[in-house]
Amino acid sequence: MNAHTKSLLERVLSSINLYEQRKMNEKELMQDIEGTCGAIEEHDIQSQLNSFVVKIEESLYLYDVAEGKKFLLEEIQKIKDSLLEQLN
Repeated sequence: MNAHTKSLLERVLSSINLYEQRKMNEKELMQDIEGTCGAIEEHDIQSQLNSFVVKIEESLYLYDVAEGKKFLLEEIQKIKDSLLEQLN
């Protein structure tokens, strides 16, 4: 993984942290990750982040808001674990 991709993944993790601190909402998180994703050169990482964006969008349309947030927090933990593993 090149330095450019590492910095982009760190940006994604930073956005996730802002969401977890309630400084960013779901739509802002989705937009930030979508913008970053297009600049990532590694196809597998880009695909993984695109799938995560879909999960964020799905969480917005669940009938029960609390259920949507719970679902998203579970997905966030999965993506964080994966990204941190790839950064190390």
